Amino acid sequence: MPHLPDFFASQHNLHEKAVLDEGPNSTLFAVEDGSTHEEFTVEIFAAKAKGIVKASTALHGLHHPALAALVGSGTTADGQEFLVRKGCKGTALPTLADAPTKPRAQEILTPVAGAVDFLISRNHADFAVHGLNADRVFVDEDNKVAVLAAAGPGGASTTEESAENDGEKSSEETAEKTSEKAESATGADAVRAFQELVAATCPSFTPEEDYSSAKEVVAALRPERDLDTSQFPSVQAEEPESQPQQHFPPQPQQQFPPQNQAGPQYQPQYQQQYQQQYQQQPMPPINAAPPKKKGKGGLIALISVLAVIAVAAAGALWFFLSYPSWDAKEKNLVEAYPSLIGSRSGQDGTLGAECSSRTPEDGQEAKITCSGDGFSYTAAYYPSVEERDAVLPDTDPVELSNDRCTIQSYEASKDPMTYVMAVEGTQSIFMVWGDDAESARLKLPLCAQ
Repeated sequence: MPHLPDFFASQHNLHEKAVLDEGPNSTLFAVEDGSTHEEFTVEIFAAKAKGIVKASTALHGLHHPALAALVGSGTTADGQEFLVRKGCKGTALPTLADAPTKPRAQEILTPVAGAVDFLISRNHADFAVHGLNADRVFVDEDNKVAVLAAAGPGGASTTEESAENDGEKSSEETAEKTSEKAESATGADAVRAFQELVAATCPSFTPEEDYSSAKEVVAALRPERDLDTSQFPSVQAEEPESQPQQHFPPQPQQQFPPQNQAGPQYQPQYQQQYQQQYQQQPMPPINAAPPKKKGKGGLIALISVLAVIAVAAAGALWFFLSYPSWDAKEKNLVEAYPSLIGSRSGQDGTLGAECSSRTPEDGQEAKITCSGDGFSYTAAYYPSVEERDAVLPDTDPVELSNDRCTIQSYEASKDPMTYVMAVEGTQSIFMVWGDDAESARLKLPLCAQ
C-alpha cells in the first residue's frame, strides 16, 4: 500500500487521509490541510513521468463544475512530479451501493459529459481521457453531481518517452515530446473512454452506435426524453491562451454560475378595457328628433367614458415617464443581455439591480449602469471588438466558465473592490464594484444571447 511522502507534511502541512486510487502512472491521495482542515487530492506521478507540471498550466484556464480545480503543482524531494487539486465529496463510482438505472446514470453522468465535451472543445481531449477512470470519478449524492477528480495531463506518454530516450535527453526536451504525444489523443478517444465509463457504471446500457460527443452518450441512456444539453459547448478546436502557473499553496476555485432568467415584461392594458366599456354604450339613432328634455343617463355614461380615458391616459403617461425606452445603441446591449439589463430604463436587471442610462465615455457607443444592494455594475458597448480589447487591463485575467462562454475577469481595485469583465469576441465590457462585488460578479449573466 503506497503512502504519502513525508515531504507533503513537512513542506505543505498536508496529511494523508486515504489512498483513492493506485494506477501504473500515478497514485491519487485524499489529504487534509493541517491548518484549515480543507480537503484536497494529491496526484503523484511515476518517477519516469516528466513534463507533468509544465503541461498542467493549461488547467488554470479550464473551469467547469465537473472538474476538480488545480490549486498547486511541484516536484517532491525524490524528483516525482505532483498535482494538488480541490477535494471531491461523495463516493467513487465503483463503490455506489447499487448499480444505477439508466435514468439515474443519466442524472449522475450528465455533468461529466459536459466536462468531457468542454475539454474536447478546448483541445485537451487527453486531459479527459486521463480523468475518465471510474475510481477517480466521485458522486456527491447531496448535490447530485459527479466530478472528475483527476482530469489533466497523464503519465503514460511521458513514461514511454523517458524509456525510449533512456535518460539521454533533457527534461525540457522530454516535456516537449510529452506535449506532442498527449495531443495525439483525439476527441473520439475521449468520447470512447466516456462511453466505456457509462457502460461500466450502468450494465443495462448497451451502446448502439458510434457517438460523436459525450452528450450523445448520456442522451442514449433515455432516448424517449429530450435531454437538456444547453450546458454543453459546441465541440470545436479552440486553443486558450496560456495562463501563468499558479504555485502552491492552494487557492480557492472560482466558478461562474448559471445564467438567471429574464424578468417579466410589463405592458399597459388600458386599450382593451376602454374598448370594452366604449362598446357597451348605446349609439344614438340617426336623424332622430331631439327630445324635449335631455335625460341624465346619457350624461353620466359620457362622463364615465371620459373618466376611463383620462385614467388610462394618465397610467400610460406615468409608465412611459417612469420607464423611458433605451435609445437605438443602448438597445444593442439590452438585446444581447436581456437577463442582465431591464427592458426599459428604471426597471430591474439581474439580482434586483435598477438599471438606468449613462452618458458614454470616449470610445463607447452606449453605457448602462445598474445599482443593487451592496454592488453596482456597468455595461458598455464599443464599436468593434478591437476597440473593446484595447481598453482591457494590461494584466493576466482569471477565466470563469459556465459552459456557454468563458469570461475574463480582471481585479481592477481593492478600494472599493472593483472587477473588469469581458467575454472574448464581443464588443461589450463590464465593471462590477461595491462591498459585495466579488460574489455578485460570479452571478451576473454575462454570456450574450
